[in-house]
Amino acid sequence: MASTQREREGNSKKKFNFEEFDYDVEKLPPALKAGKYDFTVDRVEVKTTKNGDPYLNCKMKVEKAHEEECEDQEGKSLFEMIIFYKSQEAGGAGINKRKLRQLCEQAEIPLDEVPKRINSETLEEFAELLKDKTFTGWVTHREEESGEVRANLNYTEPSNGGLSLGSASEDENEKPAKRPTTKKSARR
Repeated sequence: MASTQREREGNSKKKFNFEEFDYDVEKLPPALKAGKYDFTVDRVEVKTTKNGDPYLNCKMKVEKAHEEECEDQEGKSLFEMIIFYKSQEAGGAGINKRKLRQLCEQAEIPLDEVPKRINSETLEEFAELLKDKTFTGWVTHREEESGEVRANLNYTEPSNGGLSLGSASEDENEKPAKRPTTKKSARR
């Protein structure tokens, strides 16, 4: 009968030697440092949200950092979701269309290559078109209400230089919406 590893070691507990350090499981570092990078679309998968809206899950790989202090980020990746909402009134529909247009512009993909009719076949074809495209992007950081710092990928240069932290309610790609004005009738 074959003996187990523990039996061969005589049930002794092995101790590891390393220096003590602080560890906070709740605090996650951002995927990438804030800065300007050249990316390659490394992988694209077509998936659906819980609501059934299709999306592209894109793995964006850093090929080159434009700042010396970010060179250690080369080879790292972050993921980007581009959702194709069925309802154009859905929250985020405009932001995702803007993000897709900006990505296409940076990756030199003509907008007429974006499918006008969304189905499995057209999104799979578009995913193949995106794969291996290169583009320049800017990573900014945003602090969530939880205190977690998230890396956001921008396809246009942020007006603030991309190094400051914004709150979770801010969207670097979206201007604040104007509130609709209600005209009061002069009649009473």
